[in-house]
Amino acid sequence: APKEDEADGDEEEQGGSNHEEQLETQQPMQLIGQKRTLPALASEESENAIIVANQQPPKPRSRRTRQKHQALTEGPLVHDSDDEVAYGIWAPPSATERKLAAESIPAIESGVELHPRILAERSYLAERDRQRGLLENNEDNEKEKFDRLVERKMAHLLPPRLQGENPTAIEPSTTFHGSEELDYRGRSWISPPSGVKGVDPRDMDDHACYVPKKCVHRFTGHSAGVHRIRLFPRTGHLLLSAGLDGSCKVWSTVEKKLMRTYVGHDAAVRDVQFNSDGTKFLSASFDRYLRLWDTESGKVLGTYTNRRVPYVVQFYPHDDNLFVVGCSDNKIVTYDATTGEITQEYDHHLAPVNTITFVEDQGTKMVTSSDDKKVLVWEWDIGVPIKYISDPTMHSMPVITMHPSEKYLICQSLDNK
Repeated sequence: APKEDEADGDEEEQGGSNHEEQLETQQPMQLIGQKRTLPALASEESENAIIVANQQPPKPRSRRTRQKHQALTEGPLVHDSDDEVAYGIWAPPSATERKLAAESIPAIESGVELHPRILAERSYLAERDRQRGLLENNEDNEKEKFDRLVERKMAHLLPPRLQGENPTAIEPSTTFHGSEELDYRGRSWISPPSGVKGVDPRDMDDHACYVPKKCVHRFTGHSAGVHRIRLFPRTGHLLLSAGLDGSCKVWSTVEKKLMRTYVGHDAAVRDVQFNSDGTKFLSASFDRYLRLWDTESGKVLGTYTNRRVPYVVQFYPHDDNLFVVGCSDNKIVTYDATTGEITQEYDHHLAPVNTITFVEDQGTKMVTSSDDKKVLVWEWDIGVPIKYISDPTMHSMPVITMHPSEKYLICQSLDNK
């Protein structure tokens, strides 16, 4: 019996050792991620290992998912305000780094001598900025930001914006090309010559028009193309031209020669317009300025701008101190020539305004056309249109002319009609 007990004890010891060996071989398999119940171990370390093994999530398949799980389980590597964990070496500077950079003293202020090549490069950049007119703090002001917002859809078609809060136009100049400004009777050169009488453009029986048959004369003097021409009111003995070279010229249709040149814009002139008696005229340029000129002397009587490109300009028929301008910001504005202030805005077009035509009772209403393919009719000094003329088959109409009888309008459309 004692021998049998000893044999049973040996078998139990061997079974226990074999059981421990089996646990040791199974333990690495459990740490890999197999989810099955482990037998309790006596040692404290094995219990901790079993808990970690049971809490570890399954190993993800894709590489990006494994990186996300690793970041979640391990936590952030850098406990600071920077984003180096998310962006790597290209992360933006942290709050600590920005604070240190703001409090640091530049080398040139600390008294350290810089290399001559660095000093030469700095002086070159300073001189370049001075020549370009750049300020030290080249931040856009509120007006420039608003200009960019308004003209964002067609900024690539417009000239550069005006810089600064109070921009100034170029210095104007004028040159007289005639023989004398006063004739032997003391009359100005803009007065109609003898034998030329005034004609009422609305009088259908006073004059007749014919189809042109040949070229009578060519006026040459502009260094670039001519964008607009206007005849002197009632008589037509003078011709006003707006050139793409930034100048305006007045020609004599009777003497067939150039009389005076007006230079006051540093960009192409888009439109010009005489007042009712021809003693003044307006010029609208792509440099975003409007200028009121004295036709006889060439002096500038006023300079106006609302920081937009003026497309068309017209005097109010009942008051030469008021004129309207169609702008690139889809608005029509009324200026007071005496004060230079905007007195009224007409804001219902959805694209830049191309034409302004006064109709009915010598100008109590005005008709406007725009790139939005619509024609609007307005009452004077009322900012709401009284009539819309729009059709899906209509195209933009860049030119509108009123019939002398004031009963019809002739519109030039971009669909070849």
